Amino acid sequence: MIQDSAETRSLAAERREQIAAACLDEIADLGFQHVTMSSIAQRVGLTRAALYSHFDCRDELIEFAIADEMSHILGELSVLVDGGTSAQDVVVEVFAYMYRRLRDHPVMHQLLGAERVRMMSHLRGDTPETIMVVHAVLADELRLLSDRTTTRIDEEAGAEFMVRLWLSLLVSPQLGPDLSQDGVVEGIARRWLLPGMFI
Repeated sequence: MIQDSAETRSLAAERREQIAAACLDEIADLGFQHVTMSSIAQRVGLTRAALYSHFDCRDELIEFAIADEMSHILGELSVLVDGGTSAQDVVVEVFAYMYRRLRDHPVMHQLLGAERVRMMSHLRGDTPETIMVVHAVLADELRLLSDRTTTRIDEEAGAEFMVRLWLSLLVSPQLGPDLSQDGVVEGIARRWLLPGMFI
């Protein structure tokens, strides 16, 4: 009986992952405005009722799908954090890599275009699931970096600042220097990010 329950939970989690992937495909193909629970259900091969048994509404599904995708992207950070010569260099490399990864991601591209106002609200202090996931993973990675390099890092504040600086650059890239030029994002990280992270 206990094994059946664990299997059921595992299958439900797997199905939620499939639905999230279908949602991301819909966003990339159609844009946020045209994504509906019906279109996602059709893409994943479920009825609307079956889809609603996994997610209560479109916004919950989209938030879950983006948070899940961000978790996968953030999994790439551990490779970057393990490299580098100094903690400062690693932070700059991670910051620049993640900025470019998010900027070039098809769903983030849609999000930054169609949902710019929603993204800007995150800069004012809102913390939806996606932002909390990113913050938690970053804080953990910064903690590991601090331990590995014996450099004192304010992990919580550093993670918060990294998230907000990424959002600022992604939402309003035109307000500063040309971020596509070599070394500009790294320069911003060195000038604005590092001083507030290292104790």
